[in-house]
Amino acid sequence: MSIADEDTDALIRRRTLLDSSVMNLCQAGVEVPKDLEEEYIAVQDELIRRGKHSLPDPPRTWTAWLGKRIGDYKIEYLMEEGLYWYLFHANQEGVGDPSLAGSAMIKAAKEVERYGTESGKVKFATRAFAIDGDIVREVQPAQDALLNAEIRRFVATTHGAIPVIDEESKKDDCQYYRTPHIAGDSLRQLLLHCDPREAAFSIVSMFSQIAGTLAELCSDPTFVYHGNLKPENIIFTAGGVLFRELGFFGPLACGGGIEPEVRIASPQYYPWLDIDDIGALGICLWEALIDYHPFDDSRPAGGDCIISSDLRALVDLELSLANMFVLPMLSLKRPHQLGVRTSEKLEQVLFKSIKLKIGEDGQLLEDAGYESMAHFNEDLLELLNETQMIF
Repeated sequence: MSIADEDTDALIRRRTLLDSSVMNLCQAGVEVPKDLEEEYIAVQDELIRRGKHSLPDPPRTWTAWLGKRIGDYKIEYLMEEGLYWYLFHANQEGVGDPSLAGSAMIKAAKEVERYGTESGKVKFATRAFAIDGDIVREVQPAQDALLNAEIRRFVATTHGAIPVIDEESKKDDCQYYRTPHIAGDSLRQLLLHCDPREAAFSIVSMFSQIAGTLAELCSDPTFVYHGNLKPENIIFTAGGVLFRELGFFGPLACGGGIEPEVRIASPQYYPWLDIDDIGALGICLWEALIDYHPFDDSRPAGGDCIISSDLRALVDLELSLANMFVLPMLSLKRPHQLGVRTSEKLEQVLFKSIKLKIGEDGQLLEDAGYESMAHFNEDLLELLNETQMIF
């Protein structure tokens, strides 16, 4: 019997079962089989046609979005999930000439009841923190607050490295926005296939391209900062570098009111919870070249502490203010301690990018860091003149 001939109640039960199967596979980290995904969308499409598209038990899981139509676009699959949002891939339908149809990304706010992750683990998630009397505490953004803040930042910037929002509105009382889907690979994807020892010059060249583009962006007074740089949010396309998922630093609706000072960022890349895009890109550079994340708070602490007493005092102060993301600094290592021999210049750049320097006694000291992204890029370009960076 075809889906079109199936009883509506039976179809609803079938969708519930399929929904559960897809969710269980994703939570187990298993890729959803194509035939199962297609069956789910076909059942969802038929229920939409019959006006029975709502799931019986709100709030909605991400699978409930599959097959939905928003304007001329039909949601095909989940690309990525954050604590507060879903990012979907959608294809355009209803275009006279199919060759002119495009694909898009649709980012939708989660309902508050669904905050967290459903489709698998997000290692370094974007999170929200309020600074209240210097004390750090994690907060829960209002349902649409985060997307609205991101939309305002996207709309204010016209640089080609920032996605253009084609449409933003509400769907079933849920905020969403749509941007064109531009083919490309994230920095994270590219690094998966790189051996730092063999590809050091290619990696530094990529980072120079990133820093150069960010330097251009920072010269635009409407941009000011990215605020959420990490390998997943840096995309290399045929037209150049594209940045997505902007962070936010300012007042935000949270819970029942407005928090005057909120940081929306990935704290493992912004461990001091301030606007430091150079530091975030520097942490990415550590990951890329040394295969070591200096602020990975899931890494067990171990070994001698090589930071100076003055720097230790700064870390202790942050810890007293409930900022635990600086804690990995106490177990920070130099590259050679990790079994990676680098040129002196590369080691200097790595530490300077995260506002540190090596003292004469081998201890790590606080450093002013780079004045600007352009100055950071100058040193990256100088590295390309080295005969060898990693030995």
